Amino acid sequence: QNVMWNILTGMGVDISTGQIANIILGNKGVDFESEMDAARIAGMEKQDHVGIDDTGARIVGKDGATIVTGNDYFAAYRTNPSKNRLAACTALAGVSELRYCLNKTAIKYIDEKIRNKNLVRMLRKMVSDLLYSEAEFSLKILGLPLVKNQITAWKKHIRDASAIGALRSKFIPARTSILICDDAP
Repeated sequence: QNVMWNILTGMGVDISTGQIANIILGNKGVDFESEMDAARIAGMEKQDHVGIDDTGARIVGKDGATIVTGNDYFAAYRTNPSKNRLAACTALAGVSELRYCLNKTAIKYIDEKIRNKNLVRMLRKMVSDLLYSEAEFSLKILGLPLVKNQITAWKKHIRDASAIGALRSKFIPARTSILICDDAP
C-alpha cells in the first residue's frame, strides 16, 4: 500500500495509507462490484457498440481466459475457466451466473444451427420472456424428452442461443446494437 500511496500522491491524489488499506480490504463498505456494474451499464448506454476480446489466463494453475469488454466509456474484465460463447455472455452481462431466455432471439439462433425442424417447432411453441437460472434451464428446457435425447452439439446450441436471448433482452441496453469481436461470428 505504500507503493500505491507514492503513486497516487505523486499524481496529486490526497489519500492516506489507511484509506488505501480500507479500499483494498473492503472495510469501508465500498461495493466495487456494484460500482463496476453501474459503470458497465452506463458505458453501454452511451454508445451503440461494445468491444469484446480475450486473452489467456491462469486460474489456480489451470488455463483459462480473461474476457475484456468495453467502449469509449468503460472497460471491464472477467476471468473464466473457459473461452466460449457462454463465457462471453457472462462477461457482457456482468454476472457470475448466466440466465437463459428462450425468446425470439434464441429461436432465430436455434433455427440457424439445428436441422431437426420438429425440435425447433417444439421450442418455438415455448417462446417467452421468462429468465431461467442454470438449474431451471437444465430441468425445464434441456430436460424435456425431445431435447434431452438430442446430440450434444444441438443442446449446446440451445443453451448458447438462450444465453444470448437473455443477454440481448435483459442485460445489454437497447442502444447497444453492435458487438465488436476479433474472432467469433
